[in-house]
Amino acid sequence: MSENKSYRKNLRFPEHTKEKLIGIQYYANIWFDIVRAQKTYIIDCYAGTGYCEIEDDNTNIKGTALISVDLFTKDEKNNFKVILINNNSDQCHRLEENLLDYIKKKKFKANLGSEIIIKNMDWKLEIPEILEQTSDGIRLFLLDPFGIKSIPWNNVENLIKNAKSEFGYKESGFEVLINWAWHKIRRIIGIYYKNGNNKKEFSNLDDFFGPVKWKEIVDKYPNTIFKNKNNDQIEKLAYDLVQVYVKHFFKYFKYVKIHPVHFRKKRKESHLKEKGKIKYFIIFASNFYDALEIIDRPFKESRQKKIFPVIPTAQSTLYKWIPKSIKNTIKKIDNKIKLSINDKIKRLEIEIGDKLYPISKDIIIFLYYRKSYDYGCPDFALYERFEINSEIYLPFLLEKKIIGIRKWKSKSGLIFDYYFLIHPILVDRKEYLFLNDQIFEHKSGEFIEIKNSTI
Repeated sequence: MSENKSYRKNLRFPEHTKEKLIGIQYYANIWFDIVRAQKTYIIDCYAGTGYCEIEDDNTNIKGTALISVDLFTKDEKNNFKVILINNNSDQCHRLEENLLDYIKKKKFKANLGSEIIIKNMDWKLEIPEILEQTSDGIRLFLLDPFGIKSIPWNNVENLIKNAKSEFGYKESGFEVLINWAWHKIRRIIGIYYKNGNNKKEFSNLDDFFGPVKWKEIVDKYPNTIFKNKNNDQIEKLAYDLVQVYVKHFFKYFKYVKIHPVHFRKKRKESHLKEKGKIKYFIIFASNFYDALEIIDRPFKESRQKKIFPVIPTAQSTLYKWIPKSIKNTIKKIDNKIKLSINDKIKRLEIEIGDKLYPISKDIIIFLYYRKSYDYGCPDFALYERFEINSEIYLPFLLEKKIIGIRKWKSKSGLIFDYYFLIHPILVDRKEYLFLNDQIFEHKSGEFIEIKNSTI
């Protein structure tokens, strides 16, 4: 009986879990609509049991495993597979039962079981093999652990470095979403501030942050901020740490989104002191710009929702809990200039001081609408579509630095030349961090806030 109670505790989650799951569900559905014509994989490294029991109202909602399985209703070409990893054998068994029951009730296609792979393993041991098995498709990785011990930076980096091709280019088709457990980090920092001598805990934090020297950042703050409940300083520390952490993602990704998830309603009055504080950050990284805009839609809504207290008190929006230092600098990104591709080509001709041949314009337009392929395509696709001689048109576009060329490997292992747009009038190839409603350019290891954006 005691074992069952302990197991049930792992199934129960606070109210704010809904915020995370709504965001993942919203993104996964739109993401799959975009990529489902190709081989596609979702790899859930902490798959749970399929359901999450919300402790505030005792309701069961679908977890990431079942959210992923729901996408099979759109898998008309049988291109989709789901890999679910859980190193807890009891939870893995419960996950299998829940999946079989769910598939039966929803009347999915008969062979669906073969498209869902459940692995009762530590994800760190399983990932090398999974990366090899899924290299022929689009991949979305979910890392949602209970703490920090199981996601040391070395393993995270070994995963995300696959967003970069073997030729050194940041490619679309590989994305990762990570639950960055600030509430666990905060507890260890509290021990550190008390001059605690917990080498094991500090070692876990060292492993988690990897190249980030977290102690140097923490030492910039008074060691009394937790004791004095200085929430503004505590949250500023949280933002400092998470931003330095994601700087290392830009070795492999062009775009990173950070979304803070706050404590929500609690049934016990003793938990009221946590109301409004950051529970964790969701880190989402992609090389496809539109992905960041898509996933931020539900998150933007949640940032405007009110925190509901257990006892009648004045309701406060989440905005109240954003640190003053950040709140004062938040500006909406207005006046976005959306130019058509034809308008951009006209500006391009003025910039280069030359008129483009009609076929050169057609090549540019063709590449421009291949946004999800990094505005490019292999050489053979250009030759087939336009019946062009590469010695006539492509060298001119290369000379004017309108397009670039790099090596590209097909899923079958063949290597081709890959042409892609590079001119800044046509495409924006800068790296960006999206934090709440702010946008920062990542340049030379630093973040520069963008006051007015045309991206």
